Amino acid sequence: MADTGVYHVVLSNACGSTPSDEATLTVNRADQVITFDQPLSPQPYGAVFTVSPSASSGLPVSLSAAGSCSLDGYSVTMTMSVGACWLTASQAGDDNYLPAPDVLRMVETAELEIFIPLILGH
Repeated sequence: MADTGVYHVVLSNACGSTPSDEATLTVNRADQVITFDQPLSPQPYGAVFTVSPSASSGLPVSLSAAGSCSLDGYSVTMTMSVGACWLTASQAGDDNYLPAPDVLRMVETAELEIFIPLILGH
């Protein structure tokens, strides 16, 4: 793939029957998409899981979190016992690729079941 930009080219016929001609070739930035599988949902409080978003361009993907979770790289920790975790994968593009559309994933917090044994007769 050529870098984006404007290139001046000369077209010629190898047989020599047609004269050479100059032209301009413009290479625009390419589209890209993010692949980001939906994490297992719901997840209990304290659960730690890894996600692995990737961009079709091969450029690094940024990940942000909001709600009931925190991030350390691509490692997600559920930090609250209620609510939802919102994960947003982004790729801003570069000289050769346009920005990718953001991909949003939501992971719900699992309700905890509390078991209290009841001892009768004592």
